[in-house]
Amino acid sequence: MLIKQIDSDAEKGNITRTILEALPDWFGIPQAREEYIAGSRGKPFFCAFDAERPVGFLYLKETGRHTVEVAVMGVARECHRQGIGRSLFEQAREKAGQMGYSFIQVKTVQMGRYDIYDDTNRFYLSLGFRELEVFPALWDEANPCQVYIMSIDKCQRRVDDDILLEPYYPNESVALEWYQDKEVCRQVDNIDHVYSLDRLRAMYDFLSAHGQCFYIQYQGKLIGDVSLRDNSEIAIVVCRDIH
Repeated sequence: MLIKQIDSDAEKGNITRTILEALPDWFGIPQAREEYIAGSRGKPFFCAFDAERPVGFLYLKETGRHTVEVAVMGVARECHRQGIGRSLFEQAREKAGQMGYSFIQVKTVQMGRYDIYDDTNRFYLSLGFRELEVFPALWDEANPCQVYIMSIDKCQRRVDDDILLEPYYPNESVALEWYQDKEVCRQVDNIDHVYSLDRLRAMYDFLSAHGQCFYIQYQGKLIGDVSLRDNSEIAIVVCRDIH
């Protein structure tokens, strides 16, 4: 997969249309979809390509002198949970920092209204966004608008030449293995059984909503996680075999 910044307004419009029209569950209102397509003109625009096929995009728009917004993001349904949205966001955040912005924000439907948007909320929380405010009538009463915000400088934290803390993102195929160790689960939760996938997701959702959660990367390999709770608690989990 390759992430590219797109400069041509015509190409931006074509990519936006192709991907959004294939995502009717999120972008099923024609008028809103056309506004997103038209709004891509002149904006910092990033696209993910699988070979030559566009499979995801994101563009930014300025909302204040110090703040930029993820105006819209779309990833082909068959490419969900492959890290494409995260990669697009990281490129966009880096660009926003280069442009001199201090904050980045995003809007979605408030958590608890629809399952499909709950997944979107969890994705933004996993990137490190924090709740700012809910506007109940910005869109309509059935779709209260949740605003999330993040400082631009929220990024990876290097501990030393070998160890890097990488902000959490859904990566169950790797993380679940760490919680298949009964001794780890006993130390973490005082339980005598290993984690299920649902329990793992619930744990990361909670940690992301109540502090900061990072993967521990050692010599380029993910080996565990560390959470920094809002109440100042720190929890560290490292798999037994790090080689």
